[in-house]
Amino acid sequence: MVTPVLMIVIPLLAAFLMPLIKKAHRYFTFSILLLNAILSVLLFAKVYNDGAIYETIAGFSPPVGIYLAVDNLSALLALIINLFATINFVTSKKDFKFSMLYLLAVTGATGIVLTGDIFNMFVFFEITAVASYALVASKKDEKAVEGSIK
Repeated sequence: MVTPVLMIVIPLLAAFLMPLIKKAHRYFTFSILLLNAILSVLLFAKVYNDGAIYETIAGFSPPVGIYLAVDNLSALLALIINLFATINFVTSKKDFKFSMLYLLAVTGATGIVLTGDIFNMFVFFEITAVASYALVASKKDEKAVEGSIK
């Protein structure tokens, strides 16, 4: 069964496991991104054929719990995000810190398009923003560090 929760939880957990897998971080990150891309293709096909998916997480109703709503547009955007993230990662040659931040950025971007409420959208925006600032600063160039602070 394809569930949008997996597309958020898997890269999030993988990002926090990254320090344990320093030597094989490229293969690990690529496999997680590829898995997420496959899940997004399956999710898009499911939503296209069966209609929108609505899920509440943690057993609470939408004002308190996490609410995911996936329609055709959000499934398509999740597919585009994950496919481009996978293709882009293949061309990058960075260390494990980059891989960890990259997975966090992908998690946030995917969460933004799959969430069904404004509070969790804000949380995913923050995850994406913090990861993006750190990715810009990881270049260790004077302009990159200045740009990430502004």
